[in-house]
Amino acid sequence: MTHLPLPSRTRSGSGARRSGLAPAPAPAPDRGGGDDGTAELPNVYRAGAPFGVGELSAMAREGLLRDILTNVWVEARAGDSPTVRARAAACAAGPVAYTAVGGFSAAWVYGCAPVPRRLELYVSSFQRLPRSAAERMPIRCLEQSLEPAEIQRVAAVRVATPLRTAFDLLWREEPDDVVVRTASRLISLRALAVDAGALHEAVAGSRRRPGKVRALERLDEAVRRAPRVLERPAADATEQPAGQPR
Repeated sequence: MTHLPLPSRTRSGSGARRSGLAPAPAPAPDRGGGDDGTAELPNVYRAGAPFGVGELSAMAREGLLRDILTNVWVEARAGDSPTVRARAAACAAGPVAYTAVGGFSAAWVYGCAPVPRRLELYVSSFQRLPRSAAERMPIRCLEQSLEPAEIQRVAAVRVATPLRTAFDLLWREEPDDVVVRTASRLISLRALAVDAGALHEAVAGSRRRPGKVRALERLDEAVRRAPRVLERPAADATEQPAGQPR
């Protein structure tokens, strides 16, 4: 089996960090048709851009919109798909310059985790979050170094690949059952193409990183729980080939 390069050390903080990649998609309303050729995507709205919470809530009561994240709404006609979820995440991020949607938020985009209470974004350098946070979804910025191959585009939104997402979650401080359940789902979905063997090799090959034994135990349990075949969560679950953890 080919040895995989390992991810850089991760640090988390309350501020955001500027990415060396392309800037985040424009804030809502996001009218779609990004660089992946997708067209006629439903509009996504963030509170305050251009409508306030009251106006958006009223439109939701009228059946025009539905809420998808905290203070983020999408047209009621929109289905529940990775494309719609990715666009909602980008809308919630607003002006934050992020490298990719990551962590449990990335797992949610892929249909493998519940709706997040706060948006997790991978960033490369410190930046302060906007002061106008009263009508904004809580955001957690995590310093993380990703190679281009560890990022894929879902409706033009940069999201950590399923393999990289699974790798990162195995080291998290959340309860074991939460991590194992999410990792198991990522491994199970055929469309996400998460190679459990490559994932095991990447974790086992991590050097000078605390928590490796626990991460390996979590991975073993996730593989044990994973059904052999699960259908993809949506037709557009992966729009580019998944990269390998570095």
